[in-house]
Amino acid sequence: LLTEKEASHDRILQALDDLKQKVENSGHGEDATVLVYFSGHGVRYQVDGNFEYFFVPNDYKFDEEKPLVSGNDFMAKVDAIPSKRNLILIDSCYAGGFKMPKVISRRRKVEAATGEIAKALGKGAGKVIIASSTEKQKSLAGSEDDLSLFTEALVEILSGEGIDDVPFITVMDVMQHIAKAVPEKASAKNYTQSPLFNVVDSTPWHVCKNTIEQVPAVPKIFTIYDSADRQYYEGFNKLLKTLANRGLFEKWSADDIIPGDSISQSLQKNLEEAQIVIPLVSSNYLAN
Repeated sequence: LLTEKEASHDRILQALDDLKQKVENSGHGEDATVLVYFSGHGVRYQVDGNFEYFFVPNDYKFDEEKPLVSGNDFMAKVDAIPSKRNLILIDSCYAGGFKMPKVISRRRKVEAATGEIAKALGKGAGKVIIASSTEKQKSLAGSEDDLSLFTEALVEILSGEGIDDVPFITVMDVMQHIAKAVPEKASAKNYTQSPLFNVVDSTPWHVCKNTIEQVPAVPKIFTIYDSADRQYYEGFNKLLKTLANRGLFEKWSADDIIPGDSISQSLQKNLEEAQIVIPLVSSNYLAN
């Protein structure tokens, strides 16, 4: 991860070499998934009569002729990474000018994946390149957290926004959300921004685990006791309250009846909703 001053010309190219080496040394190179994300300034210059794309590193200074990062050099290093799945994300102005392979189609703590997650993420293959805008469009800044519109949309989909009923985010999910969200966000700013997508020899594959999951309903515990045994109930209720505060379950007793509500209706309603009923049995309880 390179940010701010770390993202110099030499370190950007070196980082891609290091990534290649890491994949080669992993022992899983041919089954690896690589995501390369660049967010920064981009420019198009005419070189020998043809327009070429360049990334602007943090140490670039026009008056000192500090070098830009050639899009061709950048892509050559990405192509050299021996991974089975590649997702390249270019978030910069005029990103569509970035030289990419032949277009086949246009269209929320990090932990290592293990077990079934790793198996699911290991399916599919191919290369997908997503540019935040066409070669003639700027890539607009967003409204929150200093993120661009493109990165806002990217964070949304990688967090599982709108698809909380599936366990994994696929590369197609990423493409579809960006294709819809970025133009909508740009339109709200009275601007047109159209992401471009290049899909090369790709079959469906998972990008990451969906971090948004349906929160399972916690069980409800209904406790009933005789008023003569209240001192015993209060001791038991302290234990229940401690566990309930940890989110392990929801507790309810006649003490929770709201003044003015029907006692019989409240008891009936909460008894029907409860998954667990705990009666405090005593001679007083049995007598009533």
